This record gives sequence, structure tokens and C-alpha cells, in this order.
Amino acid sequence: MDYIRIGSYTKNLKEFPEKERQLWRIFEKSSFEKGVAIGNISAEQVLSLIVTD
Repeated sequence: MDYIRIGSYTKNLKEFPEKERQLWRIFEKSSFEKGVAIGNISAEQVLSLIVTD
């Protein structure tokens, strides 16, 4: 199930079809995978963030 916060309550998204439509329209316009997580950092900084010992 998908949920959405309405005010201070968490509700089932299916109870709010217009909100669900608005969310899908937003998601269609932008791709999470193409977004920039951190900008203007060096290759060494990138590696330090993804490499674990």
C-alpha cells in the first residue's frame, strides 16, 4: 500500500485520488535517477563516499 501525509496524519493514498494524480504528474516530469545528489566534488570525494572498508 502507498501512503501520504495529510496534515499530521498518514493516510492511504488511494483515499485521495487527486493527490495521487498530482504526484504521478510530478514523477513523470523528473527522473530521480538523472538527478544530482552532490555537485562540485572531486573523484576522490566520490570514492570516499561509496567505498566502505
